[in-house]
Amino acid sequence: MKLLLLIFLLFIISASLFSQEIILDSTATQKINKKVLVIPFSPRLYYNDADKDIAKQTGKTFEQIMNAFRIGYDFSLIKSLNDTCSAISILSGYTISNNEDIEDIYSNSIYVFEKAMGFDKKKPNGYVHSQLMMSDKKAEKDLKKAKKHNGGEVVSPVKDVTNKFMHVKFISPSYLIELSKKYEADYVLFINQFEIIGNYLNPYETGNNTNNMLIKVHYSLYSSTGKYLFGSFASSEYPSILTDINKISLNYFHLVNNQIIKNIPLEPEKKRLKLK
Repeated sequence: MKLLLLIFLLFIISASLFSQEIILDSTATQKINKKVLVIPFSPRLYYNDADKDIAKQTGKTFEQIMNAFRIGYDFSLIKSLNDTCSAISILSGYTISNNEDIEDIYSNSIYVFEKAMGFDKKKPNGYVHSQLMMSDKKAEKDLKKAKKHNGGEVVSPVKDVTNKFMHVKFISPSYLIELSKKYEADYVLFINQFEIIGNYLNPYETGNNTNNMLIKVHYSLYSSTGKYLFGSFASSEYPSILTDINKISLNYFHLVNNQIIKNIPLEPEKKRLKLK
């Protein structure tokens, strides 16, 4: 009799646990990471004060140095993004289709200088900016002209670029929608310009190679619907005596990446699981 009672109690407990499990399953959710498509900077928008010293120390040509930084930065950014989302590198695809897409993106792009969002006036100063300069007054006029013919050229660089960044715009709003659909991306992150700028204000530091270089990456973030979400630049300093591209990439790119990633809404999407 006691044995039957024990079996009955075990049956009741098991049934209770099973019913609780069913209730939990009915409210279970799955986290879906956001997908970010990364567009690398165009070789036209690469500016590096350190090219000459790196070439002298490594024997690399200027084109090889540019390609090393372009591929190296893309790899570093993808790696950093993959810690919190699913990143898609269009550059590392190495397919004819990907290469065609990159060139098509550049040809449909209009690059303009605009005020950086979240600009911090305490950023390092003393750096001479790139030579891509015109006047603010001509910017709007040039942008209108560019809508007729742009070819991916810069159309509105400005003289005072302290709080400016290189932004990218598109003539057709539907262009980004189609691009996002093709790569199934939630966001498209454009790396618009890559710069390494020297601080040469102190002749003593410059002569002794104790001055710093500033890595400055300009970027724009768009949603899959083609809406512009955020745009600015991220930066980090490194000692000018360093000419090893791999060491620069490994030790300093992630500092730039962190500044960019914090401005991307990467909270995973929660979807309710369907019960079988």
